[in-house]
Amino acid sequence: SRTKSACASIGIRSWHSKWKREYFECAEWRNKVMAEIEAINPDLVILANSSRHAPLDENGERVLGGAGLSKLADAEQRTIKKLVDSGAEVVLMRETPWHTKFDPFDCVVANPANPEACKSSLEDAFTKDSPWSVDENSNQPGVYLVDMTDQFCMDGYCYVVNDKYMLVRDRHHITPSYAESLSGVLSERLFKVLGW
Repeated sequence: SRTKSACASIGIRSWHSKWKREYFECAEWRNKVMAEIEAINPDLVILANSSRHAPLDENGERVLGGAGLSKLADAEQRTIKKLVDSGAEVVLMRETPWHTKFDPFDCVVANPANPEACKSSLEDAFTKDSPWSVDENSNQPGVYLVDMTDQFCMDGYCYVVNDKYMLVRDRHHITPSYAESLSGVLSERLFKVLGW
């Protein structure tokens, strides 16, 4: 597993919101990971990203809204092509919901008798479904999508708790206990899309 906080796995210049500058460290990390992938030549690469990254244009200015999503989609396609051309199959994970209008933990603490009050509509939870450029109807050979949305969302809402688990530890990161509980479902869906 190769991860870096707030760093997209796709080849794009990006903005770090806390540091208020271009995230140079992300590009350096990503280049090293791509070199490692080329060296070990894996059969399968799984990519997971958030659509909330702020890409930068050629002048180092943030590109927001639909134009930003288009820029992310273009970068995603270039990264996918590079991986597929190397001989790897690529699985894209659809992103998890974001609870942007409230802090999930604070909401559950404030509603101990009714934690189901802590929910976000699908429209609020997803600015645009990720992956940005590949969906269930994609015909790209060697590229697959695994969607776990139904493990967080139902009836038009995305929840922060279920009858057994706190699902997220902040606005969008899954709790370790819930992530572990999803391992069987994830494996089943992964094997199904790959035809294993």
